Amino acid sequence: MSLVIASNQVSDSISDTNSSIFKPWSFRNDLSSTYTIPSNGQVALQSVKYNLDGTIDLANDGQVLYQYTGEILDDGTDTMDDSTAVPIRTELFEGDGIEEVSVDQLAEKIELAINKKVYHPMLKDLAEVDVKRKPATNEFEGFNIVYKTNDDVLTNVVPADKYAIDGLYNDQRIGTDAELWTYSSGVFSTTSFIDGEIQSIILVDKPVSLYNGSMEFDISAVDTVANAFGVGSTRLVLFSDSAGDHCVPEYFVGDTLWNDASQSQDMMCDFFVYTDPSSKLLRVAHAVADSSDAGFERTIRMKEVDYLSNTTSHFNGDATKYDMGTNTDAYTKIKMDFNNQQVKISLVKADLTEVVLIDYDSTAPKGANLKPVNQSCWDLLPYMWLETVEGSTTNSITFDGMNQCSWLQDYAPYDVSGVGGKVDVLKGSWYNLLEGQGETEISQNLELRPWNDYSSLVSKEITIKGLATSPFKFLDIGSVLIVKQSDLYSPSIGANSGEILGFDDQTIEQNNTTTADLTRTFASTTIPQLLSTKTMFVRLDNFTQTTTNAFQGNRSSIIAHLPRFDGQIQTGRIYHEPKNLIFLDLHNSEPLKVNSFDISFCYSNEQYVQALTGQSVVVLYFRAKPE
Repeated sequence: MSLVIASNQVSDSISDTNSSIFKPWSFRNDLSSTYTIPSNGQVALQSVKYNLDGTIDLANDGQVLYQYTGEILDDGTDTMDDSTAVPIRTELFEGDGIEEVSVDQLAEKIELAINKKVYHPMLKDLAEVDVKRKPATNEFEGFNIVYKTNDDVLTNVVPADKYAIDGLYNDQRIGTDAELWTYSSGVFSTTSFIDGEIQSIILVDKPVSLYNGSMEFDISAVDTVANAFGVGSTRLVLFSDSAGDHCVPEYFVGDTLWNDASQSQDMMCDFFVYTDPSSKLLRVAHAVADSSDAGFERTIRMKEVDYLSNTTSHFNGDATKYDMGTNTDAYTKIKMDFNNQQVKISLVKADLTEVVLIDYDSTAPKGANLKPVNQSCWDLLPYMWLETVEGSTTNSITFDGMNQCSWLQDYAPYDVSGVGGKVDVLKGSWYNLLEGQGETEISQNLELRPWNDYSSLVSKEITIKGLATSPFKFLDIGSVLIVKQSDLYSPSIGANSGEILGFDDQTIEQNNTTTADLTRTFASTTIPQLLSTKTMFVRLDNFTQTTTNAFQGNRSSIIAHLPRFDGQIQTGRIYHEPKNLIFLDLHNSEPLKVNSFDISFCYSNEQYVQALTGQSVVVLYFRAKPE
């Protein structure tokens, strides 16, 4: 009788499994001299030591996380009505059947899943998930989930001609009706007159940066005496309303801006600067709720903002709004600046001097402030509108450029090649995602919250967040991971990823950053429970023992079963010694001389257990079969 000790490496420290040809799940030990096994020999597993890095069985709808980017809520004083955002359901695994993955593979899947459902334009595609390990031993401790904020932007980008689509009429977008406008190198022009129709476009390249982003419109070619115009920034609505002709949300109501039946008002623009078709006075409007409008309680509509009551405005205290028809101050451009939730609008003269038309004023009445940039309109695109007047069809607005989000890939949900078909809504905004899923009611409920209700009867206001400056300049909103269903951050139905990710709390919040690279890191607080339901076995691959794997229906080299459910240890260093040795015949009638031992770990389907790391030690017990 004798023992044979086999191992893949000399040290017991956990190292990179790819650093050696002797994998912890499959290795060979060569002998310097021949080892003799007696005739009628038998082999049994005496003991085994291995390092289980941790595996998890992922199944469709099995593990759910919610991501939230918005105001940090104070439990006990705040509700979701105080937030401009909604938790976004994130499935960590979407596929058919069940898949077992290692911790490194799981980190990759978590990163992919998180980035798939990050829709804030300053965070999109920038999340990273790394495996957290002990510095000395490299043992698995959990995950680091890192959200990066990109403060880099593309400056002075004028979207290419192919990115211009009609701002309202679906038939013009899909090419069944001819457009009554042109767009070339930033110049938007009307070409024809149709009574009662407006001409508008959206530039669907990439959204404006909400980190010191801006866009600028040159209105010097507009005949402001004869023609009304409008510029702004808005979300892209992909699908037409129930009537099938206007690309606006189903819960949007038009005809609310002016009393001029000659010009349609069905268009929607989240933030809009325009002149009244009748008076030619310069006005500001936004798409908000107004619950005082009887019969339209669950809708949003265009509603004017009183910039004369805004103390930041150059026109604060004036008796009337600025007359753009006469334009006595000779403003030639309109500029919009974006900082997180705040939108600032300025008028620019030919000599580039600027005056503020409206900016966030915390002291102003609610009706004198623009709404916050909220989750429904995170992705803002340039919008231009021109009135068409019979006998005066040639007018133009020049888009001078914008600060785009440079890190977003192929934002445009439209097939801008000219076919007009739509592509994957996941490449668009959060609102586009809801459109594709038929769930725009979620956006509707968000936009009907009291802070977005500009009825004179509703006083609910929230602080509209800009950029924080200490210790570093960053978006003054928080990031929250919801790993168990939360009553505060709702809806979060089915959130159950706390154990997998290594978090004990329902929610993990961060609303500040102390790093110059503007990152927020969520580090596991406990070692995730990643015990697989799959059973492990040890194989002796180069000997003549006979084992039948009935599951596979064929012969096998398995010599022992390794239980993984002892109720104590799930990952890390694991030692197992069978209470009863099971000897297998080697069927050698003569002494058997060997010079190597091939060891491997497998599942019941004979696949390698690649969740092992570091040193594996297998002790074999050889003997002659008792008479």
